[in-house]
Amino acid sequence: MKIPLAEQALAELAEYLHARHKLAPAWLQVRVLHCPDQDRVNAADARAFAYTADREPYRVFAARSIEALPPNFLYGVLLHELGHLVLEAFKGGNEPEVDAWCQEFAPELKYTYASATYRRGKDRVLALNIQKIDRTPLGKAP
Repeated sequence: MKIPLAEQALAELAEYLHARHKLAPAWLQVRVLHCPDQDRVNAADARAFAYTADREPYRVFAARSIEALPPNFLYGVLLHELGHLVLEAFKGGNEPEVDAWCQEFAPELKYTYASATYRRGKDRVLALNIQKIDRTPLGKAP
């Protein structure tokens, strides 16, 4: 099942990267799908929102709570996951390479890490040190 807000954000981000930085057209096909297992992971770790897998090269699997993130963080997490797909970096040891790609491929997005508070069910949760971008270049308010 798709996650509409996250899917729309990823589509906007991929279209921007394609138009501005010549991201390969194939990456415009990436979809965000809900993953109940990721909901459980997110319940245990407030900063675990999404993952990619080599068996599904055009999919990001996400917890529903990804849509509760502040927009700059939602886009930041999705840029990071797109980086995993583009670099075929599906194992955790490639995190620094993915972060470097995010910073170097589209430096104007000012990809960085910060802490965010979001709503998960009835609770407000703090996710320490998660991905964030500046959406201004996308034509979105920061």
